[in-house]
Order: sequence, then C-alpha cells, then structure tokens
Amino acid sequence: AAFEKIYTEHPSLPVGPESLFQAAHALAETKAEPRGPAQEAYINSIYLFEKYLEEYPNHEKTGRAQTIMGRLLRDTGQYDAAIELLRDPLLREPDRAGYPPALRIRADVCDRLGDVSAADADLHIAASLPDNYAPEEDYKALASMYKQRARAESDPEARREWQQLAIQEWQRALNLFGLDRGERRAIMSQIDAETSLLAASANDGQVGEMSSVTGDVAGTSALTA
Repeated sequence: AAFEKIYTEHPSLPVGPESLFQAAHALAETKAEPRGPAQEAYINSIYLFEKYLEEYPNHEKTGRAQTIMGRLLRDTGQYDAAIELLRDPLLREPDRAGYPPALRIRADVCDRLGDVSAADADLHIAASLPDNYAPEEDYKALASMYKQRARAESDPEARREWQQLAIQEWQRALNLFGLDRGERRAIMSQIDAETSLLAASANDGQVGEMSSVTGDVAGTSALTA
C-alpha cells in the first residue's frame, strides 16, 4: 500500500512496468465494504493502470491490465467506458489467457445495460476459445442471465422460452469433460429446478386454455338456448 500512496502523490517518480502493474493490481483487489474505501481505491487503481498502459503499451501484462480496468470501470458504474476498453482486439495478444475474463466482464456490462444479444455473443465466444480453461463458467453465466430474464418476464410464453434457453446452457455446461462431482450436482440441481418450473408453467397454460374453451362453449350454449 505504501508504494501506491507514494506513486499517487509523486507520479513523476521513476518506476518499472512490473512495479506499476503490481501497485495498480493491489488497489484493484481492495475488498468492497458498505463503508469501506473501495471506490477511492478503484479510482486510484484505474489511474495507475492508465499510467501503466500509457508508458508500457507493449508490456506482457497489458491485456491483463485492460481486463482488470474493465472490471473496475464496471464496478464504479462506468459502463460505456468499460465496453469501449474491452472492445480492444489487442486483448487477445500477448496474454491470451486474459481474453475470456475480458469477454465475461463485457458480457456482464452488456447484460446490465439490457443488451442481451451482445452479452450472449460474448459469452458464447468465450466458451469456444481454446485458451479458455473454464468454459462451464460461460455456460453457467448464460443460464443465469436467461433465468433472470425468465423471472422478469410477464408473458408466459416468452418466460418459457427464456427458461428453455437457461436449461440448454446448463446442459452444455454439464456435458463438458472434467467437471468435479460437486459442480455437476450443482448444475443438475439447477436443471431440475428450472425443468419443474417449466413443467408447472406449461400445465398452468393448458389449464388456462381449457378454461377459455369451456367459457366459450358455455357462452355459445347460452346464446343458442
């Protein structure tokens, strides 16, 4: 913490790329608390990362720096800036392992802004990347996004469509090789719960249709009586 304070107060001091990156990263890892200093730490971290990217644009950790900056911009409510930063194609090189997390953060921001199609595209791209060692996280994020949309949907048919999409993405995660038993059980539990809700919703729809038909028949009978 001492280094971040010194560099923030004396930005003209000479410093190497690794030291500057670590200083920014330390501030970025400040735990968010209701009355904590996280917001100020995040703003200072963004400043240091900007300094790092400006002075060392070809350093090996530039992609990682942009990804962390994107997360901080999201967490401080700067959604447009986060999307713009994480759109940079240079994120793919040279630190390609940092690209899937960047896509996940960008997808989350797009979802918060209501752009489900963009979030969907980013997460599916992330899941398909050869350098992504946790594609189940992307499928689970997709399922969670669809589940939230289903809960917020008032139209029964549209709600069922969101539920079906959520189940589909959980199933994709479940089909991945190498999941541990705990993870597999958690995903299966989500599938079972959503499948039960979907079945109940379908039954409610059928009952509603039957009631409507019964009402129509009764109305017709009354007219012809």
